[in-house]
Amino acid sequence: MALVWPRPNMGNASVSLNLTGALDQITMAHIRLNATDTPIRLDLLPRYPDTAPVPLNPPLSFRGIMGFTVPFDYLRVGAWDPDNDHMSFIQALQEGLLYVSVQTAAMPGGALQGKLECQSPCMFSIGGGVVYAGR
Repeated sequence: MALVWPRPNMGNASVSLNLTGALDQITMAHIRLNATDTPIRLDLLPRYPDTAPVPLNPPLSFRGIMGFTVPFDYLRVGAWDPDNDHMSFIQALQEGLLYVSVQTAAMPGGALQGKLECQSPCMFSIGGGVVYAGR
């Protein structure tokens, strides 16, 4: 998985996820705070018209390789935050608190989960300044 968040005014951010193997009846994929049964911080598959999660209907199954890329912006990330603040997402990423979760009909808590880790140096250019991890 790759999450790319460009500098302001340089285009949308995106999440790309590549899965290899086989998985039956995928119902949704998203980024969560911490792990199972915690709030969704960004919807990946399907994209919801608002912030109420709705599973894929019908579910998606694959064998081999499946990949998708989801564009987003700071407004979309902020919409999933209780305080409507996209900086909370960035802070959670810097602190290693975000996970990708791929859910299936058989495993609604997450058939696949993976922690997002910010590559060093973990920094983001926000509004003309740079935010470093832990600062």
